[in-house]
Amino acid sequence: MGGERTGKSTRVCAGFDRSFTNARSRRGKRAADSVRAAVATLYNRGRSTVESAARGPQAISFAVVALAASCFAMSLNANVFAALNPYLQDAYGFDDSQLGQLVAAAGLAGALGALLLGPLVDRLGRRPTLLGGTTVFVLASCGYLLADGFASLLATRLASGFVAGVVLTSASSAVADLVPYERRGMAMGIVTAAILLAVPVGMPVAILLAERGQLAGLAAWRGIFVVQLAAALVTLVGLARALPRGAAQAGAVPRAQWAVLRAPAVLPALLSVALYTGAFFATVQFLGKWLDARGLLARDDQGVMWIVLGVVSAAGSALLGGVADRIGKLRYVLFSTAFVAIGLALLARAETLAFVVWVGVPTGVLSASRSGAVLALVSDLVPAGSRGALMGLRAAAVNLGTGTIPALAGALIERHGFPLFVRVAALLVALAWLLVRLFVPERARA
Repeated sequence: MGGERTGKSTRVCAGFDRSFTNARSRRGKRAADSVRAAVATLYNRGRSTVESAARGPQAISFAVVALAASCFAMSLNANVFAALNPYLQDAYGFDDSQLGQLVAAAGLAGALGALLLGPLVDRLGRRPTLLGGTTVFVLASCGYLLADGFASLLATRLASGFVAGVVLTSASSAVADLVPYERRGMAMGIVTAAILLAVPVGMPVAILLAERGQLAGLAAWRGIFVVQLAAALVTLVGLARALPRGAAQAGAVPRAQWAVLRAPAVLPALLSVALYTGAFFATVQFLGKWLDARGLLARDDQGVMWIVLGVVSAAGSALLGGVADRIGKLRYVLFSTAFVAIGLALLARAETLAFVVWVGVPTGVLSASRSGAVLALVSDLVPAGSRGALMGLRAAAVNLGTGTIPALAGALIERHGFPLFVRVAALLVALAWLLVRLFVPERARA
């Protein structure tokens, strides 16, 4: 009896084996293809996607805050130097041409660093480039405490700006790697808020310290760079603790910039970034002079206005990123871009300071909040392994816009006045809207 059952069991098992073998032969290729597709998906998205999924939300939030702090320090370096121009003229006798070179050097070097070393951010991973870049930034910032003339200051500006461009590129790439696309608008909004906040916080502090004459044996104009050095050191410790080894590393072979430009929607998106950023930046740069010339607000009384506008814009960037996540990044970018275009068109008709405030404040807030949504939207146009190169190209597009359109704006304003240029700026923003509307999809890789 037992032998009969054993025989039956053997025959059943043998039949099952034959059936399984037949099924495997029929479906093997299809199953293998599915496995290869799944592996390729994970490979293209990068190891960081898997790693971030295993990390808790608190750990990811800590990482985003640390990355935002690094962006604050880098932005401080780029944006507060202009406030020191009078003190540098008194100390060294620099002329306007030299001061202009010193102010512009960090931004231009930053764009070059981001453009040239963006692929390195992909190849080495985000953590090594963030920690290494911030360390070099700390060393470069020491140059501000030692510089004693134009050449040494220019070298410091170029070195710190170059590495800041690499750190900013790596930080934005890391945020995109660590935070799922569905929540990336808020995360990028926090990062852009930190960048924006460096201006209304850094410039008054720079002036306040510079007015002291001497600061612990140093010329007081160097005081803000002591603050910058301390912020970078704290950031370095925070990044080392927040980013685990191997985190935010793409794990895929990075592509050169020309290959990234060939990806669908990338070139229109970058052109839109250049047009929008240049038009809005030029408007802000010439607004103060126009307010003074029209007698609406004297230049000496504009400090408080810019500080308040900067703080409110940074707050809007941090708080409205979640709205972009809820309604969709593409929809939010289109809405905010249209709002800014209309706001600029209305600003050209301003006759009173109250009108400028009522139009300018919401326009500024929406423009600031748009930055995080654009970063989130653009970050998903290429695989994770090419994000560093893409963010480097984006930095180049920003500097292309801010370097060319204000120069054209100056000539146009001199001949035809500020209101006409603001109308042109509104048209450029509308063109940026059209490029996004026609060519940039939500989640192009989905």
